[in-house]
Amino acid sequence: MNNYLFIPAVIGLSYPLTGIADTKINEEPSDSSPIIVTASRTSETLDDTLASVSVITRDDIEKSSARSVADLLRLQAGIDISRTGGPAASTNVFLRGTNSNHTLFLVDGMRVSSATTGTFSFEQMNLSNIERIEIVRGPRASQYGSDAIGGIIQIFTRKNEGHHARIGVGSFGTKEASAGIRVGKEVTFRLNASHEEADGFSATNPDAGFFYNADLDAYKKSNVSADLAIPLGKSMNLSFKAWASDSEVEFDQGTTNGEQQDIVSKFDQQINNTWSQVLSVGYNNQKLETVSAFPSDISTKRKMIDWQNDFVLSDSFLLLVGLSRYEDQAKNINNSDQSVVFDEKIDNNGIFTNLSYRGSVHDFLFSLRGDDHSTFGSATTGLASWGMAISPSLRFTTSLSNGFRAPTINELFHPGFFFGFAGNPDLKPETSDGGELSLRWKSNNVGRLNVTYFHNNIDNLISYTGTNFQAENISSATTKGFEIEHSWQHAKWSVNTNATIQKAYDNDTREDLIRRPREKLTIATTHNYNQDVSASLEVIYSSERLDGFGSNKFDLPGYTLFNLSSRIKLDKHVWLDMRFDNITNKQYEFARGFNTTDRSFYFGVSYDLSK
Repeated sequence: MNNYLFIPAVIGLSYPLTGIADTKINEEPSDSSPIIVTASRTSETLDDTLASVSVITRDDIEKSSARSVADLLRLQAGIDISRTGGPAASTNVFLRGTNSNHTLFLVDGMRVSSATTGTFSFEQMNLSNIERIEIVRGPRASQYGSDAIGGIIQIFTRKNEGHHARIGVGSFGTKEASAGIRVGKEVTFRLNASHEEADGFSATNPDAGFFYNADLDAYKKSNVSADLAIPLGKSMNLSFKAWASDSEVEFDQGTTNGEQQDIVSKFDQQINNTWSQVLSVGYNNQKLETVSAFPSDISTKRKMIDWQNDFVLSDSFLLLVGLSRYEDQAKNINNSDQSVVFDEKIDNNGIFTNLSYRGSVHDFLFSLRGDDHSTFGSATTGLASWGMAISPSLRFTTSLSNGFRAPTINELFHPGFFFGFAGNPDLKPETSDGGELSLRWKSNNVGRLNVTYFHNNIDNLISYTGTNFQAENISSATTKGFEIEHSWQHAKWSVNTNATIQKAYDNDTREDLIRRPREKLTIATTHNYNQDVSASLEVIYSSERLDGFGSNKFDLPGYTLFNLSSRIKLDKHVWLDMRFDNITNKQYEFARGFNTTDRSFYFGVSYDLSK
């Protein structure tokens, strides 16, 4: 596809066949801009931020009737998804073409990316336990440290305003149930629980070769989240948040049993008119047991503390200074003979600062961070962002930043298997530098339209290519491209269009990085017939992409998917939701040899006192 023809086609497809003559050019939209906290570690609106940010709200989740976190993420600009089987199978996210371990995942502010793999099993989170998701594209190591080369995805657990319950069924023997309560006025307590299970479908097809097995691969997963908020006066608050998941997922060679627990306590205080502080303490526990011909039991524990101080220097200047520390411990046991494969610890200390300026025309953000890691030593990262209001409706932003990813415990200390693939304690961190340019237009005539160019160079990539396939720093990569985001509302219609044109490649071979398409387009259109009935259509297009390893590479064909959903109000607090996925029954793959969902149907009934 010609890239230059692709861009105007995206914008043209964004409009349903309705007139817009009654709107005024350059008039500000009436809808409020969401508040975000991840991009700069302070509260700001989506319109004000200098970063490239997308937000998925609780309302978005409910209106879409989406089945998984991946279903929501794949609709966003700059995000590609890869999955090896059904909805609960191992899922990877590629943010702006970077590797899956180049995205930092946070849950309620707690770092949850695995200490052994560097990725987060977000496929084990049920949507009924999620309040919103903030996606920050571009390096943010200067604020959060390691892993945030491609960006950050922060998931906030549900903060329901009333009691609620839901039951649902669907294709592949899917059954789900969830419920939540909220009690208290000043001191509030929320508890949400959910369970989902399915008979599933075969994770693999004959292209998987030796690994192919035509049996059904079932799954079940349960989530619990809790939130306790205690005001300690007019200027102090104490809160506790917890989230836990338990899952059992079948694959063709066995079963994985996963557990995750995440606890964060936070104390915030407004000391005076110009100084406030937030102290956060967190604990994360992950356990993954594999029952197969090569059984293992891997457990990781993380302790975290973060202290942030905000100083209002004037009406325009804000200074942020903070300290952070986390400790990781990982233990790997071979269940066949109960031998300890490894039992290792690492830790990281960080100090960070932000200086932001917000004026009538110009905005600035400068951030700097220093990290000291127990294995490789120190790393210094920075970010400089500038925004300029060209007119009341048009804004230009740009940023330059660098980042790094610390080697995981597996990459450092794993003794290997099959006489190879061992870790390397002498590994250096992966590093990156890059930037972006963005134009943002906001008016009732066009809604919100963002066009962004990004470029990222990544060096010291870790690869198992040394002697006996030992881990080593050897390669480098480049990711670059355009993102186009468009949201528009008119009368009873709303349209969200996101497009990505990118090239992610190995600098030595010039070959595309696997499982990352060069072009992607998503259109999500909703029509509200009245206050009680709405219907939505999703169109997802992805171009062909490369898959495989070494010299054994394959081209995965591109695909276009169509999904339908509807939400109907049956009573004051009762809703019926329905979703048809892949209505044309398109056969496609995220990864060679692994099946994806055929045409499927789901529906559920929910009760919510806050509605």
